[in-house]
Amino acid sequence: MQRLRSALFWSYLAVSLVVFWIAVAPIWLVVAPFDPQRRFSHWYAITWANHCIRLFGASRIHIHGRERLLGDRPCVLVANHQSFGDIFVLYALRTPFKWVAKESVFWVPFLGWMMAMADYVPVRRGDAGSRAAVLARCREHLRRGSRILMFPEGTRSRDGRIGEFRRGAFALAVEAGVPIVPIVIDGTGAALPRDGWVFERLDELHVEVHVLEPVLPDATGGDVELLQTRVRELMVAALRDIRGPRAVRPRP
Repeated sequence: MQRLRSALFWSYLAVSLVVFWIAVAPIWLVVAPFDPQRRFSHWYAITWANHCIRLFGASRIHIHGRERLLGDRPCVLVANHQSFGDIFVLYALRTPFKWVAKESVFWVPFLGWMMAMADYVPVRRGDAGSRAAVLARCREHLRRGSRILMFPEGTRSRDGRIGEFRRGAFALAVEAGVPIVPIVIDGTGAALPRDGWVFERLDELHVEVHVLEPVLPDATGGDVELLQTRVRELMVAALRDIRGPRAVRPRP
């Protein structure tokens, strides 16, 4: 049954993505000259993602602290990464941002095209030149009033715990003088394991999303490593608090 439900989800996801892209492309051509931050494309992506999660368990996503997202203020959003499902969960926040995502995703037909239309930021793993270009592009987005969203672990967790952070998001926040907004997600790894395509344990699944208090770079005196450590400690503590005796955890 889980395989059937999963196959239906992925099939619907693919078909709906094509339909949504075909619908948005001509509108984007008209709107783009008047929308330099490409917010229309982002909100269209939010509409598509929330349409999908309404059909497949949106009632089980519980969001706490939405008011801490700082409205439209420039900031760097950082979230832990358990599963591909995190992408849909973060769209459920319904807040503007620019994803920083691996370059290979931008080559996926329709999905990558929609990401490019929203002016998201591709990064090539293991390429120092690409990382420098990414940070420069992110700085420009922040300067223009956009917000950046990164997974500071750089990859999905294998065991549901928060891994070590990379420094890019924190260096960006310090240099731009904008807050870091930590977001802690739990439950997506139980729904869709890192290396699988079959959704598991859906009957007992719930996803928790906690937006933590923003952290200003000044709180650590502009020290990038200290900011990185502090934010990770806050997120690890929040994840520990979220998980109780009945918590749904990814399988080892």
